[in-house]
Amino acid sequence: MIRGRNLMGMRMVAIDTNQDIGRVKEVIVHPFKKRVVGYLVRRGSWLHKASIVPFASILSYCESTIDVGSAEDVVGPEHVLAGVRLLGRNKIVGTSLITGNGHEIGKVFDVCFNEGTGDILGFEVLTGSSPDRLSGPEFLPIDDDVVWGRDSVLVGELAFDRLLFEATEVGRLNSKAIALSRLQRM
Repeated sequence: MIRGRNLMGMRMVAIDTNQDIGRVKEVIVHPFKKRVVGYLVRRGSWLHKASIVPFASILSYCESTIDVGSAEDVVGPEHVLAGVRLLGRNKIVGTSLITGNGHEIGKVFDVCFNEGTGDILGFEVLTGSSPDRLSGPEFLPIDDDVVWGRDSVLVGELAFDRLLFEATEVGRLNSKAIALSRLQRM
């Protein structure tokens, strides 16, 4: 599983020529397919136009680079239909999670996906009622109980219960660890 946040700023390299393609600026996600479809790449200075590397062109993820077959795999947004639609969309990170009855339960902190298929496996979510009270991030798997809307992510009761359980279980474990640590210092 790869976290999108970990890819930001990584270099992309064409392995056929060892050419530096650019750095990852954004992970492009297709919300209806629930899949990563490519990466927005910045080449050099701000004078260069942004380009897209389709997900299918990625050969491997290394510690410090992402390997692409060839520099010819880099295309403009017009060549990736989903990219054209998604470049103008709001980003997924920071999107509100809303329950079926309209209560906001947190914000999407990151998108986690399968490195081989690009399928979105879930979101890392910051839960809480205000920025200073956010906990997490907690992992929320994507399933049929999660509907990805234009400006928010709607979660059903099962997803909400799972998220609530994770948050309270981690909180309970952290409380026990803190109490144990205090006892050991005495």
